[in-house]
Amino acid sequence: MFMLGSVEHEKMKEHIERGTPLPSLHSPYFAPDYHKTIETGILVMSSSVIRLFGNK
Repeated sequence: MFMLGSVEHEKMKEHIERGTPLPSLHSPYFAPDYHKTIETGILVMSSSVIRLFGNK
């Protein structure tokens, strides 16, 4: 399992400044940065599989 950050930088900054928690994964207010999150997730998962099976 991977923990992948998915919130836009500006949104994260706003919540930190206000001291409010970010919406959780199952919240109707959860609003990830879709393109960046999917791109990063695919890169991390693919790299992990290649490293895992590339050593054999």
